[in-house]
Amino acid sequence: MIQEPRRRRRERALTRKSKRPTGAANEHHVKQRAHILEHAAKLFAESGYSVTTMDVLSEVTEMNKASLYYYFGSKRDILFEIAKRGIADGLQRSLPATRMKSMRDGLVHLIEAGMQNLFTHQNESLIFQQESPYYEQIFSEAQFRELIELQRRYMKVVYQVLQQGIDSGEFRHFNVNLTGKLLVTWINSCVRYIGSATSEDLTETIVGLLLPGLAASRETLGAPADIQAGSGP
Repeated sequence: MIQEPRRRRRERALTRKSKRPTGAANEHHVKQRAHILEHAAKLFAESGYSVTTMDVLSEVTEMNKASLYYYFGSKRDILFEIAKRGIADGLQRSLPATRMKSMRDGLVHLIEAGMQNLFTHQNESLIFQQESPYYEQIFSEAQFRELIELQRRYMKVVYQVLQQGIDSGEFRHFNVNLTGKLLVTWINSCVRYIGSATSEDLTETIVGLLLPGLAASRETLGAPADIQAGSGP
């Protein structure tokens, strides 16, 4: 193979680096991507991913299609970023739960964090419920694996909190895997109550229903008074 002269390779590398957005240009790039994602999430949640075309997105964002493809290679890539953002934020919010002295408090934090993420990413949550059964067909293999890995890491936090609660004697023995999945399903299903109940209302209701059932003895580990008095949606 004929090698390109070292000096020319170095010059080409410097040229490529100079084309990367920096400073104000990079900030503009980030804002434009966020602008597209915000409108796309709203459209996908309201109309569905398959129905929403790049032409529709171009009209709503007031950007031509060439610009959309500049910031995202395809409609699939837009959906991927939306899906990844919702799961990744949920994971970050949940992490402190495993480091709390009491796993009862850790479980309360998990539920609070789940609700906060649900309300922050309402459109993303709706899209997940609508489109997640088709993710394997929609996304590339690498994209699908990345989402599955994020979900696995989130569920690992949930399972860890439940298991630590059992190990510490705060919780009775139960099926950690099944209970964790049911808890997350319960949290995610609350997206339908956004608008008729607050995040705090929903958190208090789930905590009040769940903790007594997991308590290690018949004498509940007692939710705080304000949580015990919480009403459901």
